[in-house]
Amino acid sequence: MATIVMFNGESAHNVIRDRVALDAKLFEARGHDVMVIDLSNLQSLRVPRQIDLFIGYQGWGRDIKLGDGSLLVERFGCPYAVMLGDHPIQHAARIEELPGNTVLFVASREHRTFLKDVLQVPFDIRLFTSTVSASTPLPVMERDLPVLMVGQAMAPEAFLAGHKMPEQVRRIIDECLERAARNPHADPVADYMSSGYSRVLDLVGAPASAIQVGRLVDLAARYQYRWSYVQELRKLPVTFVGDSWVAMKRQPGDAFNALPSLPYEELPGLYARAQIGLNLFAPYFDFHERLLDMMVQSAVAATAKTSWLAELFDFDSELLALPDSPADVAGWLDDALFDPQRLAQIGARGRAKVQADFNDETRIDRLLELVDEAAPPAVRAHG
Repeated sequence: MATIVMFNGESAHNVIRDRVALDAKLFEARGHDVMVIDLSNLQSLRVPRQIDLFIGYQGWGRDIKLGDGSLLVERFGCPYAVMLGDHPIQHAARIEELPGNTVLFVASREHRTFLKDVLQVPFDIRLFTSTVSASTPLPVMERDLPVLMVGQAMAPEAFLAGHKMPEQVRRIIDECLERAARNPHADPVADYMSSGYSRVLDLVGAPASAIQVGRLVDLAARYQYRWSYVQELRKLPVTFVGDSWVAMKRQPGDAFNALPSLPYEELPGLYARAQIGLNLFAPYFDFHERLLDMMVQSAVAATAKTSWLAELFDFDSELLALPDSPADVAGWLDDALFDPQRLAQIGARGRAKVQADFNDETRIDRLLELVDEAAPPAVRAHG
């Protein structure tokens, strides 16, 4: 039996807290002791004599500040599993302060390469397909939304216009975005760190400010990728979900439908109504939990095809690959929607795949592997 400490991180819609609560129950069901630490209230903390595993989810930034969770992690020396769902540049300073017993879980090969080659972190880094697993499947219902895309949209120029910076810095960002537009599978932040970071550092003088520019490159590249597809999708009867869509000024030729942002817990019901669900995260992110949430509701997920996703899923059988060129998306959607029976078969196979390979118990198994690896041979196997 292991003693597991889980940090309650901060996140939108309390997703992390909900995940911690669920995983605590799953660990306890296997006979393990679980302690959940709320980092906003450490004064009354009673520390157990032995701890075998620490876990911090995607909102783990506060988990590792000096005087918060990190001192506890260093004291016990057992594995500290950190689920990193965002690009590492967004937490670069915190990552450098992580204790040596950290095991980083990332959902992108590009992110793993960035950690190893750019940040040169000394930790064990493992690919993990989901920091937040799929929602509970709902009963089959009428699929009255042919194409669905959940998420806000913004032109990259509008995003960058909201950040004051020297003109020379803006030109360096634009150079990175131009290359990202030509090759969206390559990590634009790694490109920035090799081609622009030193130039920006010379201009701004502070490493933290130069890293902040890298964060802007990441966010702008994400907006750019999504916006390139949006310009074609908005001309089609696609349902977009997000307040920015409701507020967006209509252009001649627009045919999209807009729904306001929904609470996280209501999204599964929306996915269950969709024939095709679009994931427009930039391909250098590889995997996004939105894929699982769509697929488990039997919606046909469509996403950029990457080498790692091709190892995890059977494209054209369990999900669809977005066209590499946004200009091809209209004809591609027409072809896909022309055969609803095929879509239903893909949706059913995708749902079965997620339920078999990406369920809650699989995630718990992966985390408990750390306990077994750290234990002496005579006391291994914490199933």
